[in-house]
Amino acid sequence: MFDRWPMKWVGRLLCAIVGATACACGPEPDSLRGMARQAKRQGKTAITFRHHEDERGAASHLDDLLRSESVVLATPADPASIQVTEKFYIYTWHVFRVLRVLAQPPPRSSLGCDAAPPRHLTEHEIAIPLGGGTAVVDDVSITMESNDSDVTFERGREYLFLATLCANGVTLLSQGGADVFGVTPDGHITAPAGIENQFFDTCKTCATSAHWTEWSSI
Repeated sequence: MFDRWPMKWVGRLLCAIVGATACACGPEPDSLRGMARQAKRQGKTAITFRHHEDERGAASHLDDLLRSESVVLATPADPASIQVTEKFYIYTWHVFRVLRVLAQPPPRSSLGCDAAPPRHLTEHEIAIPLGGGTAVVDDVSITMESNDSDVTFERGREYLFLATLCANGVTLLSQGGADVFGVTPDGHITAPAGIENQFFDTCKTCATSAHWTEWSSI
């Protein structure tokens, strides 16, 4: 009889018979719940781990990026961030109020645009998901660090994004934090503190200085 059952149902039946503590029915060790369980065993109420991301491709030349990416000037909205947890991952939605869209390519379908924003967004708001954040899982505070979590945003400050704008307000950064630029009060574009922005280092002296000069004089 058992040879006709999917293995997952056989496993669940065995767990029900012998008890969850006698078989591997608990959370996966590298899941957030698995980490919380291990922390409790060690008497900890808070832990931190770093998520190692896949290597992202090299940043494109600015003219190439502008064929597929929008350039958006925005400032943090209220509330500025919302934490979300998945099985193995913590990410943070950062909500911004759009000040100006400086460049926008023709609309196209993009993977990730079907994600639901963290809250209702007004006509002039966007929501950007970046990896990292802190969440309480089974009474344990878990902080996930990532390259993107090294980027910080200040209320009242303006930021420039190279991004994919989705119709529902979700905004995707193909290079994560490397697609984020700060704008100083006198209008100069800077890479935000806390992240090594190779694209900025390349582009601020690149041949497409006409674009850069235009945005630097916002």
